[in-house]
Amino acid sequence: MANTVIGLFDQNDQADQVVRELKSAGFDGDQISEAVRAGGGSRFKEDAALNIPGIGSLGASGPLHRALSGGGGRTPEFISALQSLGVPADDAQYYAEGVRRGGSLVAVVADEARTEPAIDIMCRHGAIDCANRGTQWKQAGWSGFDASATALTDVEINNERTRVSENAQAIPVVQEELRVGKREVERGGVRVWKHVTEIPVEENVNLRQEHVHVERRAVDRPITDADVATAFKDETVELTERSEEAIVTKDARVVEEVVVSKDVEQRTETVRDTVRKTDVDVEQIDTARPGQTTRGTTDKDIDITSTDASRTKTNR
Repeated sequence: MANTVIGLFDQNDQADQVVRELKSAGFDGDQISEAVRAGGGSRFKEDAALNIPGIGSLGASGPLHRALSGGGGRTPEFISALQSLGVPADDAQYYAEGVRRGGSLVAVVADEARTEPAIDIMCRHGAIDCANRGTQWKQAGWSGFDASATALTDVEINNERTRVSENAQAIPVVQEELRVGKREVERGGVRVWKHVTEIPVEENVNLRQEHVHVERRAVDRPITDADVATAFKDETVELTERSEEAIVTKDARVVEEVVVSKDVEQRTETVRDTVRKTDVDVEQIDTARPGQTTRGTTDKDIDITSTDASRTKTNR
């Protein structure tokens, strides 16, 4: 089962580092997508970028680039392209707005076994919590991504990045989830061959054979009236020899059946393992009363969305 792991980053170089590390970790480069505002120091050139409504000049790669450029002449929609990767519509709003405001997006299609490594790589490079960031935008009046809005200028994007870096510092809090699946394995079995064997057989049969014999006998007797009637007439006498020959026929009959079947039994197995989580301790410094501190724990989410064709889940 394939999942799409997606993360949003405030800086272009963070996204580039994630892409490089994913490739170094063995992820298929054709399954890695990146979306970055073209120009402004990014590795995507403006003359080769796509013009995306609401975002402007955008450099993209991988499946996301194919989704954006495969519209058959239609204007590419960023929200639709994200949804084609399996991103839920609500989450796509956050990601699209994040890119609009100068963020960089990275997504990778990974099988179930490699989903967690992909999430770890994105967390280590500072993937932001889109839901929390979206709450901040809404408090400032944002109501959702607007494809008809005017794209931000480079100056506005730089101001947005400065505001984010001054007001927030991301501390990744990671918690592992235990996923238990099952797979079929072969434990042996039975192989049955059917083949044809020829067995010599014999039967005795009595056959009749006819033979015609011609015999001349010397006689000396007076001619009779019967002889006179046929004595001087042409006459032909034929005798046919007949014989019997053996005719062999074969009748097939089912004399045995070999039935191959299997029984299925269900069993319950308890899987035990350990999962890890990161706790962040916050120490409140009371300057009015030196020497006294308050300690506590805060839960901060990492917005890494893992999706597949049949389900969507957010690890937060």
